[in-house]
Amino acid sequence: LAAKKEKGEALPSDEEVAAYKSEQMKKLKDSVGTRIVLHNVDLPSPIDRKIDLVQMQNDVTESVEAAVETIARDEFALKNTAVNAFDEWIKAAPGGAPGFLRAVQDRREV
Repeated sequence: LAAKKEKGEALPSDEEVAAYKSEQMKKLKDSVGTRIVLHNVDLPSPIDRKIDLVQMQNDVTESVEAAVETIARDEFALKNTAVNAFDEWIKAAPGGAPGFLRAVQDRREV
């Protein structure tokens, strides 16, 4: 800006500067964050198991609470007999009814 002022060129208005800065901040906000990868994570009791890999894609935009909740749900599913029985039932179901299996899978994801 100082060079433009010395040359007598028109300077940007306050609105133009504000618009430029907000656009740059949006770009910066989208690029902030880093991937987190942990190996051999020990889970405490009652699970008492080691997870080979835990990861978050972006430590700024993703929630640590959500990542921990996902791990807890996965561990519950591994230990729960009803969930395991349902998984076995799905695996044993004939492959000829894709609409039925898709409906069951959609319901399971809820």
